[in-house]
Amino acid sequence: MAVHPILTENHKLTLAIDALHLNNNAESVNVGAQYAFNSPGIGRVFFRAGYKALFIPQSQYSWAFGFGLEKNLIGNTGFRIEYAFREIGILGNVHNYGVSLLF
Repeated sequence: MAVHPILTENHKLTLAIDALHLNNNAESVNVGAQYAFNSPGIGRVFFRAGYKALFIPQSQYSWAFGFGLEKNLIGNTGFRIEYAFREIGILGNVHNYGVSLLF
């Protein structure tokens, strides 16, 4: 389920929650938030945070944080650059990067 408590032309806040009832693990909840704003000359800027596997005993997951930038170019084309950081138990600190071409 997701909701937009702030939704204007230049600002958008999205809050999301996901409840899981699995047959092979404990019940858990995932929560997340994203704040996006349009910056003239730069494009859309995103800030994100979330927590995976709440209420699972001895979970390997923790908080995740990230940010992104989306820039429109000529016509419908553009690009998006994203980064996220999270700690995953035995894997340690994990850095995620993404580059997308939009058309």
